[in-house]
Amino acid sequence: MKNTYLTPAEIKAFVQRKPNEPEADKKRTEYYVNLYERNIGNTRFPSWNWSACLLGVLWFLYRKMYFYSFAFVVLSFFYPNTIWILSGLFGNALYFHHARKKIHKGHTHSGVDYVSPVILTIALMGGLLWFIFSSETFQMFRQFAIDWFVEYFKDWV
Repeated sequence: MKNTYLTPAEIKAFVQRKPNEPEADKKRTEYYVNLYERNIGNTRFPSWNWSACLLGVLWFLYRKMYFYSFAFVVLSFFYPNTIWILSGLFGNALYFHHARKKIHKGHTHSGVDYVSPVILTIALMGGLLWFIFSSETFQMFRQFAIDWFVEYFKDWV
């Protein structure tokens, strides 16, 4: 890939959700444009991104950075705390690297992906609920509750 820099207009077009975005989205777009203008020429700049730090893989999926989301999941098994901090520190730099690759391939607009983070969240919640409800602890609690209920209401019948 060429080491050419993007113009702020290219970054703005890539980051925008829609061409005629609402005012709240314009602030988000301007945030990325201003950040890019401050760091033109520096491809590995640290800048804090709370969304990337706190949401991790969901943020990468939301930004359509599928390779990075997969890498985040794999690396989080080996470096669980470190990867969250590094994604917060270098999430913006990774996003600009992703934008540069996509724009040079001819993709002028990225938008965001709402579906993948929602599917992942539902899958994780389902896995968590399955783990809770299939655990031995839950089965013991369930039996205790049934026994208590029967004992408490046996005189009413």
